[in-house]
Amino acid sequence: EISGVSMQRRVSKSPSGTHYSYLPTLNRRGADEDAQSIKLITWGWSEEKARAFCQWLSQELGVEFKGIEEEKPECVAKG
Repeated sequence: EISGVSMQRRVSKSPSGTHYSYLPTLNRRGADEDAQSIKLITWGWSEEKARAFCQWLSQELGVEFKGIEEEKPECVAKG
């Protein structure tokens, strides 16, 4: 069951500075009631593009848009 949509912020560091990208994520509850996140893409989008997509998707699914969270390395992209 999908409980919400969020954006995970990915931080990349290089000699030229810090770069942020954003990954749309589905939030769901597992059978054991532990929250799980599923990244919908494996590359990052701009904050504006990811936010627009996540807001649209949350409306289409009828679930809450939960905003931005830091990327969780244990999350695995599906699809």
